[in-house]
Amino acid sequence: MRVLLLAAVAAYDPENQATYLPTTYDGKADTLQTQAQHLFDRAARAASRARCRAPVAGHKRSGFGSYLRILAHEAEDLLLRGRAPTPLLQHALLEKGVGSLGDGGPCAKKQLSGCVFHDAFAGAKALPVCACANPNPVNCRGERVRAERAAPRSTYHRALPYTDGEAKRAVEDWRRFAETYPFWASSALFSAVLRPQKRLREAIADATTKLGEAPRPWVAAHLRRGDACRDGAYMGRTCSSGDDYARACCDAGRRYGFGTLVVATDSSSALAELKDALDKRGCPFTFRATSDNSVDDETRESARVEDLLESNVLDSAKEFAGVLVDVFLLASGDIYIGKFTSNLDRLAYALLVARKGVAAPYVSLDTAWSKDTPALFDAATHRPLQKLLNETLHKSQLRNITRKKLRVDECRAPRAVAGWSETGSRWWCPATTTGA
Repeated sequence: MRVLLLAAVAAYDPENQATYLPTTYDGKADTLQTQAQHLFDRAARAASRARCRAPVAGHKRSGFGSYLRILAHEAEDLLLRGRAPTPLLQHALLEKGVGSLGDGGPCAKKQLSGCVFHDAFAGAKALPVCACANPNPVNCRGERVRAERAAPRSTYHRALPYTDGEAKRAVEDWRRFAETYPFWASSALFSAVLRPQKRLREAIADATTKLGEAPRPWVAAHLRRGDACRDGAYMGRTCSSGDDYARACCDAGRRYGFGTLVVATDSSSALAELKDALDKRGCPFTFRATSDNSVDDETRESARVEDLLESNVLDSAKEFAGVLVDVFLLASGDIYIGKFTSNLDRLAYALLVARKGVAAPYVSLDTAWSKDTPALFDAATHRPLQKLLNETLHKSQLRNITRKKLRVDECRAPRAVAGWSETGSRWWCPATTTGA
């Protein structure tokens, strides 16, 4: 893996640059941010004039970072198809957890809207529930209907057009903007849909106080291990060392000042690696770790986090509460270090930009930012897997390979600069100088 840390990019373009290190860390965000917030506010108000409302159910088989990111985008999709997306429902595994979350009562284990986050579509709460939501709200993602003059089993995503002209224009304006500017649209969407209620705000404030003396600027870093190290070769991710992260953090510190390094990770070994690497590199950050490391690394890395939660090895409510606090602490940073193959990192960084109103510096150790989950193409790792995929007769047995649809020409070498695959997929190809 090659990390681009050598020079500041000329323009702010998270969707096409894995690194942005401008001269200062507090440069104001583009006017597109203000436009995005205005357009989303209009579209959210238009939801009250939809024909019905659809509770938003996320994917059960997903980690909490991806759950939040995907849930927000599913709410947007429902809004565009004429259904008011309210309430946002809680991750199904939360009912098993015994930890406290949100309002501290059963409400927060059933839904996010009004219990953990403010309901961005509260004006639509009086609308009738859409027919597609019975018996399962998941069905509203793609309602199965019979098209006129078509085969009985044909299906398509049926939209329910807004009858109110102003509402229709507001939603259409948002759709066009979101298609043209995915990052700015997602940033505004996350900020509006995932706005903390009082109890969550208090938990974030308490965690901030526990950091103690924490001079600015904050370098917010999320160290990803778990599935990135265990299944990374199959999922288009890489397992990075503590020194990889330390190099990026130290470069940011030398450029903007060695304030506080705020680190979120559930891996004790990753944290120890990072501390050791920072010492060796002589980077005098005020070091603060936020995450709960009470569960040993061997347990956490033994299986996908979804499996550990479902089997009650980890307490789902406690874990989710920790993730929520981590996301908003990271979003309180001034400079971001992470990996944009991580849903949590893409969410936290977009929230940071929206909440602080700045084009914040960032270093992604793998890909550029993407609305949909991207993957890093590494020739040494993925070419052997592609060869194996082409040779095996039982492709379905190779976990995640067929889902990512590896192709031998995903990244054509040599490449002068890193960028998205020429094939149009969401694979990020590192810069190369050889045909390796």
